[in-house]
Amino acid sequence: MLTFLHSLKSRLLFLIFMIILPGFIAVFFQATEERSSAIETARLRAIDAVDYMAAEQIKIIDETEKFLKRLSKYPQLLTPDSAQCSAFLSDIKELSETYVNLGAPNIKGQLLCNANPLTTSVNVADRPYIQKAISKRSFAIGEFQLGVDLLNRRKIYLISGGYRIL
Repeated sequence: MLTFLHSLKSRLLFLIFMIILPGFIAVFFQATEERSSAIETARLRAIDAVDYMAAEQIKIIDETEKFLKRLSKYPQLLTPDSAQCSAFLSDIKELSETYVNLGAPNIKGQLLCNANPLTTSVNVADRPYIQKAISKRSFAIGEFQLGVDLLNRRKIYLISGGYRIL
């Protein structure tokens, strides 16, 4: 037989170890199972969150398309170089917290009509969503962008969208 089991003390320790071992094994497997369950729950919650955010983005994009389609009918936007155009867009922008800015470029892409006052000249003719809106004569959206909320001085994610006026 094993030499370390010759004394009563070593036999008692071995017996105690053998009694405790199944408990440790059970605790280990229970912890492993709980960890796996927690990971799966977190994964499902993450999927639900992503699905919710995607649905919200689709809703915002659909509402923006409808909004720009209605907005494109106003005659103030037909003359983007007029003061009335910028004043009109500024008033419209104040009605919703959804939009960071509203603008109507002229035929060459120069952004002369803008809800937020511009400090420099801006030309949007090279932006893919503007080109698509003009060529397809429909609503087009750009890529996600990191912008700055000038009122609250914080970074925000935004999507630009366009709709042909003429």
